[in-house]
Amino acid sequence: MIDVPVLVVGGGPAGMSLALLLDRLGIPSLLAERRPATTNHPKARGCHDRTMEQFRVWGIEDRVRRAGLPATSDVACWCESLNGPLVAYTQPAPSTNTPAPRSIVPQDAVEEALDHALSTRPGAQVRRSTELLTFAQDAAGVTARLRSRDTGEEFEVRAQYLIGCDGANSQVRTTLGVEMEGPEVLSLMANHYYRADLSHLPHVRSAIGFLVRPTDLERPDVNVLATGPDGNRWLAVQKLADGEVPFSEEHLVQLVREQWEMPDLEVERINVLNWTMSAQVARHFRQGRVFLAGDAAHRFPTAGGNGLNSGVQDVHNLAWKLAMVLSGHGTEELLDTYESERRPVARSNTDFAVRNQQRIDKMDVAFRQREEHPEAWRKLLAEQDKQLHTEG
Repeated sequence: MIDVPVLVVGGGPAGMSLALLLDRLGIPSLLAERRPATTNHPKARGCHDRTMEQFRVWGIEDRVRRAGLPATSDVACWCESLNGPLVAYTQPAPSTNTPAPRSIVPQDAVEEALDHALSTRPGAQVRRSTELLTFAQDAAGVTARLRSRDTGEEFEVRAQYLIGCDGANSQVRTTLGVEMEGPEVLSLMANHYYRADLSHLPHVRSAIGFLVRPTDLERPDVNVLATGPDGNRWLAVQKLADGEVPFSEEHLVQLVREQWEMPDLEVERINVLNWTMSAQVARHFRQGRVFLAGDAAHRFPTAGGNGLNSGVQDVHNLAWKLAMVLSGHGTEELLDTYESERRPVARSNTDFAVRNQQRIDKMDVAFRQREEHPEAWRKLLAEQDKQLHTEG
């Protein structure tokens, strides 16, 4: 039996941020993560001002920022080809309200920075390749059974509180029986992470994402996203129709060469990740001594980039409250404010992301009709400002 004040299940950005915060507040924790290492896929891309302010306090801002795109990068660019005219950009206003402005940085780099910071914190135990099997709570705490995926060894952890940071398909949430509110499936997606050295092209660092919308409707619409400052790693985001499977590697290579109009371009697919675009918020963020945070508590469309950022702010809200109660300076009622403060934010951010996605979908239609209806196109382009100039 391992005895620890807080058991954190899930070692993504939210879970690692929580373990780091607890250690800074003098509270030991054990973090259990199923994966053997940090993610090998870019996933979320972008940390907003408030998240970067936290990273500044934690001492990882510079490392995170070095892995991101230049601060001058625009957000999105609509085009018919990646080597043709770049028809329209959406450009965010520079932030003047913070010493730590946003950074367009992929999630794998964020996780690496958090993991390195945790390695220097003695109060935060990190056990990778470790999965949660079961847990049960009583009036005094939570008893969880875990298993090493490397050795098969099982062991028990006794904690005063358990925090589920275990992602969109949270086992902690399922075990609690907490339902999600909102549509489970808005669309099915596939992220193709590939390597292609395009660093010599002057425009590859000019935008975070290129929304490629060919005039030939037989060719697929694909969002191409830069995943670092070097111009050599990219995400091709494919929207899947019902029953459709992700591009094969051969198809991806052909598609990438067509998009960049470079028939001899060397393309290597690193990996592919299937995911579901949802718009859901957990009905409860707390049940007794168990809490939900990050994607376990809310699932947003990606437009606006609020998923990772909301998770970091969840645990920033929760960590000091846990520390106050565990140190005897606060009562259990303080922990109830986590749900009452964070759930409305999750609901608001979900609605915001849905509206952003709807604007982009309308924009895709208007883009192809821009010559026939130029005013409608320009109006929709201007409305993209609603998701760009937000520092919340």
